[in-house]
Amino acid sequence: MNKRVDVHLKMYTSVEEICKLHESVWTQIPAFAAAVNQFQTDLQKLRNDATKQESAMNGVTQLKNEKLASLFDRILFIHAALANHGRIIEDDGLRLRNKVNQTDLRRLSTVRLGFHFETLKNDLLTFGDQLGDFGVSPAVLQETVQWLDEGALISFSPRFMMNQRSQLTKSLEVQLSNLDDLLKVRIDPFVRMFKQSSPDFFSSYWTARKLVNVGGKKANPFKPSTEEPDDGN
Repeated sequence: MNKRVDVHLKMYTSVEEICKLHESVWTQIPAFAAAVNQFQTDLQKLRNDATKQESAMNGVTQLKNEKLASLFDRILFIHAALANHGRIIEDDGLRLRNKVNQTDLRRLSTVRLGFHFETLKNDLLTFGDQLGDFGVSPAVLQETVQWLDEGALISFSPRFMMNQRSQLTKSLEVQLSNLDDLLKVRIDPFVRMFKQSSPDFFSSYWTARKLVNVGGKKANPFKPSTEEPDDGN
């Protein structure tokens, strides 16, 4: 999960818990109650979208890895057949570009893996009908070419999902901004009315409103944070 979203979610959740704990203090004030209800609704949407963003990428990556693992088993066999055929016909180019092991395949970037599949497919279309002695039947040849086409799509699917994730991240940033505005405009100013009548709610609320910087750079103690609200004092 995006660290900024994670940190804000923790702060929002703390605020929500404090408001629920002290509901009897503010429930009779319609405008404040409406603001808290809106905050809870928007917060739940943010949680749902943040989970969707995380699971979208994880799900596609897992599917990619499972399918590529099966494909790698097949194409390593094909590479061996082509490399041996290259040795027999004294085609060093064919032999060397098919001298591939599983580690080589796993080290390829997404872009290079796609090109690798295309190169292997071209070799198969050129020499595939000469690989019968190595157990590459016409059916295996046809199936492998199809798998290579699917593999190219699979290898690029995470890039597509990363683009989708980027769009979701932009949406989450808008939601963060809206939630911050809601707190600053409709809730923060009115919490001050409880400073005398409910000091526990007042102090707990402002403690919850402070962002906790997890990881990343240490905050400059001499520079006030632009993301922390006024504590109401």
